[in-house]
Amino acid sequence: MPEPSTTPEPPTARPDAPTNGQPGARERQTPRPQRRPLPSPLAVITASLGLFFVVLTLLAIQVRNGRDPALGPGPAVSSSSQPLAKGSKAQQATQVVSRTSPVPP
Repeated sequence: MPEPSTTPEPPTARPDAPTNGQPGARERQTPRPQRRPLPSPLAVITASLGLFFVVLTLLAIQVRNGRDPALGPGPAVSSSSQPLAKGSKAQQATQVVSRTSPVPP
């Protein structure tokens, strides 16, 4: 059976006691730098909205130029093989399609 230790444990220092046996050693430590104050809620909201509108504007410009990453490039615009005569309007062929279904008996 082991015998108990006869050496005394070192005393623990209290947090409010001076250190190194010198009076007032705790007060001579370097003071902590003061914390910066938090920004006001109005400044946070203004900065957030400003950043949102900047990103929205950049995306709108990108979409307007036809470089939308979600949609891909726009359809290719084909040029007509024959240029139109000066002063004439382009004519578009229109056809009316009417479909009827048979009447049930």
